[in-house]
Amino acid sequence: MSIRRLTTCVAQGCLATLMAACSSAQTMTDATFTHPKDSVAVPASRAIALVGASVVSMRNDAVVDGQTIVVRDRRIVALGAEGSVAVPADAFVVDARGSFVMPGLVDMHVHSAIRDAALYVPHGITTVRNLWGFPGLTTYARRVLDEDLRAPTIVTVSPGLDAHPATWPYTRFIDHELDARDTVSTVLAEGWPALKIYDRLTRPAYDSILAIARGRGVRVLGHVPFMVPIQHALASGQHEIEHLTGYEQAVGTRGEIAAHNWAAVDDRRFPALVSATVAAGTWNCPTLAIISEIFRQRWPAERDLAVRNRRRFVKALHDGGARLLVGTDSGIDIVPAGSAIHTELEEFVAAGLTPYQVLRLATYSAAENLQALNDIGTVDVGRRADLLVLDANPLADITNVRRLRGVVLRGTWLPKRVLD
Repeated sequence: MSIRRLTTCVAQGCLATLMAACSSAQTMTDATFTHPKDSVAVPASRAIALVGASVVSMRNDAVVDGQTIVVRDRRIVALGAEGSVAVPADAFVVDARGSFVMPGLVDMHVHSAIRDAALYVPHGITTVRNLWGFPGLTTYARRVLDEDLRAPTIVTVSPGLDAHPATWPYTRFIDHELDARDTVSTVLAEGWPALKIYDRLTRPAYDSILAIARGRGVRVLGHVPFMVPIQHALASGQHEIEHLTGYEQAVGTRGEIAAHNWAAVDDRRFPALVSATVAAGTWNCPTLAIISEIFRQRWPAERDLAVRNRRRFVKALHDGGARLLVGTDSGIDIVPAGSAIHTELEEFVAAGLTPYQVLRLATYSAAENLQALNDIGTVDVGRRADLLVLDANPLADITNVRRLRGVVLRGTWLPKRVLD
C-alpha cells in the first residue's frame, strides 16, 4: 500500500477500524501467566527483573556482564551487579544469563507509521519518527502510549512544505516566498513540532521558511530543494538533511540534479563538505539501504559504483565528526517496514563503521537528536524501559541484532514467541 492509498483509507474512516483492531489485539488476561516464561507477555503494570544479563549501555563500547535490571512503571528503576540489586518480590523474573541487553532501536525516518505499527517492535524498533505528517497520526501516537499498544513510540514532523505539483498527499504549498509566513503559521498552529521541507521549493521560499522557523525556535529538516545549493542549506541552519540530498550536486561531476550523480564523484570535494557540515552542526540521515534499492531498480548499471561512493561519503562524514542518524524510509513500498532497519545497520558497517559506532547512531544519537537523552538511548536508571534482549553480542557482529530473545517495550516484556 502506498502513502496515497493509506491516506485514502484514512479519509474513508479505516483509521478507526485499524486502531480498534490493534487495541483489541493487546488484551491480556491472568491466564497468560500460566504459560512458560519465554512465551508470556508481561504488562508494564508488573515489575520485571532481567537477571544476569550482559549490558551494552551505549554510553560506551563496554559490555558489563552479570547485571540485574529492574523495570517498574515503564522505567528502569535499578541496575547493578547480580546479587547487589534487590529483585522485588512481585517481579516477573527473566533469566538473562548468556543474553545481551541494549537499548531499543530508533528508526528516524519512516512513513505510514499507523499502517505498519505492528511490524517495528518484532525487529527491535521501539521508537519511530514519521517524516510526513498526516491526519490521525498524532491521535494514534497518543493512543500507543495511553493504551500500551504493541507499537513503537511515534514521533512525527509536519506534512511536507513544497511547491506545486504535489508529490505526496497533504502537502502544504509554498509557491512564493510571500506564502511562507501564513502557511508555516498554520502548520505550527496544528501542533506539528518540526517542519519538513521538500524538493520543489524555490530558494527565496526556502530562505523565508528558514527565517520564520528561526524566529519561532522550530527545527527545519527534510530534503535540500533542487534549487538550493548544499552549501547554502548548511549555512542557513537546516537542522537535518534526509538521503544526503544536495550533496550529490556538490560531489558529482556530471552537473545533474539527480541521485545517480553518485556514480561519478570527485572525492577531493569531500573534505570541504564534511567540514561545512560539522561547522553547521547539521544532522544527516543517509537512508543507505533504500537508495541502494532505488539505484538497483532505476540505474542497475551504475548501482554498485553509486552505492560505494555514498558509503565512502558517509564514512567521511562520520570520521570528520558530523552527526549521523539511522533511518529506513520504510512505508513507501520500496523497503519493508521493520526488517529494513537491519539492512540499514549492515549498510553502515559496509561503509566502514564498527558495530558499536552504528548501534550508537541508532540509539544514543537518535535520542540526542530528539532531545530525549534523559528518556531513551541508553541502558540507565531513570530511562524509559525500551530494551532489546539478544542471544549474542551485537558489538561482535551487527547481524546479532537480528537474534532477538525478547523486547521490553515501555516496561512490557515481549518474548520472541509473542513477537513472532
